[in-house]
Amino acid sequence: GTSTTGTLSTTLNPNATYLIAMSCPGNTSYGYPFNFFYFPPPSNDAFTNAIVLPNTYSTINFLLGGTNVAVQELLYATNGYLNYATKEANETTPSGESGSILTSTWYAFTPVSNGWFNIAYSSSGQNLYLDLGQGTVGNFTNNTYCGAGSGASLSRKLIGGQTYYVRVWGSSSWGVTSSFFTLSIIQYPE
Repeated sequence: GTSTTGTLSTTLNPNATYLIAMSCPGNTSYGYPFNFFYFPPPSNDAFTNAIVLPNTYSTINFLLGGTNVAVQELLYATNGYLNYATKEANETTPSGESGSILTSTWYAFTPVSNGWFNIAYSSSGQNLYLDLGQGTVGNFTNNTYCGAGSGASLSRKLIGGQTYYVRVWGSSSWGVTSSFFTLSIIQYPE
């Protein structure tokens, strides 16, 4: 491709070699700053490649009525992005949400025991959606979901030993095709 605006964006093919050339009109010579960014599609773009979130608890001391009580908890955070993510052929938008899915990434979590699970995200100023459900990509039953915002969270009591899926997605109603986000989870077993 070519550009006269100073920005060029294109889709690249794997295992291909590309040459980048910059030229100036006439015999003029300029010093141009040059930055190159490459974002492959997220590894968890497909439901079948959902990133497995850890389920190992740590023990903390919690002060309760003047007494330290040992409490188990799970704290975890990870970064993700929607750049060049896709919507799967049979992926559906939760009922009640506006727009349709443009991009999505998937995470999987299997709690060791019953307990409350909280998941939150913060994004780089983009409005994203967050779902927590079970099933398959074509039959994703949403136990809980939350609407658009640059930060949102949801909570639900989970059953130990069952696998739950977390989907972070961008919608056509906001035109989100790329965004960086941080996903944070907390789980307290019963």
